[in-house]
Amino acid sequence: MVEAHENNASRRCADHPEAPVEARVRSEKNKEGFNMRLFRRDKPEESDAPLTDEWQVSEGKHGDNRLITSFRTGARGLVGSPRYTIRIGIAVPFLGPDPEGMPASDELAQLVAFEDAVTDRAGDKAVLVGVITTGGMREFVLYIGSGEWIPAFHEDLKAVLPTHDVQMVAETDPKWSVYRQFVPK
Repeated sequence: MVEAHENNASRRCADHPEAPVEARVRSEKNKEGFNMRLFRRDKPEESDAPLTDEWQVSEGKHGDNRLITSFRTGARGLVGSPRYTIRIGIAVPFLGPDPEGMPASDELAQLVAFEDAVTDRAGDKAVLVGVITTGGMREFVLYIGSGEWIPAFHEDLKAVLPTHDVQMVAETDPKWSVYRQFVPK
């Protein structure tokens, strides 16, 4: 069994001491139990930008329906990251929307719990970046890096909210087009 530990360390290049060089130090134990240290120099990726929990909430109209959006502005540093090139849209049509297309209060409580389930079950495989509520439905927008786990994720979410028709679509979106429609640079 191999145990891996990773940390980042900045050091200076001997020829150019003013320029920091990023080094990743990885330590592994081989099968004999000895520590091996592996060094890999690399330039920090844009995707290494911190993800913060800052959100922007907006309200408006979409046709005759009220529109409420909530987008994670703290994800700006991940836009275009090669780690998150697939967009997942999880749509949940409401059972009894009001005349403006919004959920009733009891259904709203279910949707809040469902959002928690989405983030818990996605874990570190995805980043929830937006929630759009309009026209009798709520859509959760996530970005991920690989899609092999999507079918199981969808089935799991359908089991979390069996009273609703939980729909899911995944598309390649390396430029984060949906996110950029709501969160300008």
